[in-house]
Amino acid sequence: MPAVYVILGWLLGLLSPQLVDLIQKPYRRALIKRSLSVELLELRPKLAALVYLLTSQTGDLNRTSIQWIQKMMGDKKRPDSEMTVAEGLSLYLSFTDEQIQMATQVRANPRDNLTLHKATLPFLTSQVTSLSLFSPEFQRLALEIQANLAVFNQDIDFISFNFQKTFDSNLSTRNHEALQTNMETARSSITQVARQICDQITELLAIAK
Repeated sequence: MPAVYVILGWLLGLLSPQLVDLIQKPYRRALIKRSLSVELLELRPKLAALVYLLTSQTGDLNRTSIQWIQKMMGDKKRPDSEMTVAEGLSLYLSFTDEQIQMATQVRANPRDNLTLHKATLPFLTSQVTSLSLFSPEFQRLALEIQANLAVFNQDIDFISFNFQKTFDSNLSTRNHEALQTNMETARSSITQVARQICDQITELLAIAK
């Protein structure tokens, strides 16, 4: 009989790490998702605000993009007001499409050099190996967000490089024009990638696990 207990104890010893992992896995997954959600919800309105600035700069702001920006901004408040950014944008939506276009075109300046800042997701980066705890769809979106953010940052570096070169006193008019075109193209890319990241964040946060 004692031998039976010895064997049973040995078997339970083999199984216990798996049982512990089985018990801990949902807890770890919930903890990681909670922290990741905080990080992503902090990034999303920043990118949406950038989309607003860049589409205003190019004169491409329209009703559809305003409604999208409102959704992405959520309850983010304006720095100098109790009003949320989304509420502030509602004024635009009271205009006709033609009035929105006119208001945007008046302020448009495609070559205005805005100060752009790179973005990071340190928690996501540190938890890449833990993404296996989640569904394949969750993993795909998380990795796509990380990859698109790398493209976003590369575009910002590209703009910074070209902007610095515009101060070259020996630069010809033709080359200066080429640099401006490069920066306009990169800003357009940033707008598209930022929108894509925001949409991916929204989709990822809607996934249960």
